[in-house]
Amino acid sequence: MLEESFDSFYLKHALIDYTVDFMNYDSSINWGFNWWIDPSQPISLPINRSEIYYEATPIKVIKPHGSLNWKYCNCCNKVLLTHWQNQVNLDTINFSSSEKKDDYTIICPYDQTEYNQLIIPPTHYKRFNNRVIQNLLQNAINEMKIAKKICFIGYSFPDSDLHIKSIIDRANIKDKEIYCVNNYIDDRLTYNFDVIANSTIFINKTIEEFILSDEFLDVLSPNIP
Repeated sequence: MLEESFDSFYLKHALIDYTVDFMNYDSSINWGFNWWIDPSQPISLPINRSEIYYEATPIKVIKPHGSLNWKYCNCCNKVLLTHWQNQVNLDTINFSSSEKKDDYTIICPYDQTEYNQLIIPPTHYKRFNNRVIQNLLQNAINEMKIAKKICFIGYSFPDSDLHIKSIIDRANIKDKEIYCVNNYIDDRLTYNFDVIANSTIFINKTIEEFILSDEFLDVLSPNIP
């Protein structure tokens, strides 16, 4: 849903930077619908694209748990992004009905190896030995370190996410301006935020109510002395 919300903004107003080196950036391969622009490089639109390019702002979307539409090749360590395709077959990790062995959504075009799904399940036992996941966790730490404001939306620090508490601790956000948007605020939630921050502004709203409120604009506005 996060990617689909960018559909009308992509290219014209915004570029999504997942901070992952996708194989989709390789223009020598015909990715069909799955071409993708590397937001860290000078923009060069594919020949078959006719959209008018405006001043698009790269927006970082860091997914430390991976994503259902990311596929990982264990042989070349590359990741395929099958964006805006949400009909996922969790048994075959395939978005296409094709079973052809030359289908790049099933087989890596570089070494003909079947992909694995790059996602960390919401269980207590998690493995973080994948270098892509490790880089994402480090990127999340770096972004939190330089952020002036941090807004947690609907996140309550489940027990299975001890690693998230760990990277927040490494980012040292105690003195930052922290917001928590949640329509169910109890003692356990407030305790979790008391541990990581000196002060937290709690907003008792759903995400829909929050976006339509003046508080949303306050969170987005820069701190001007």
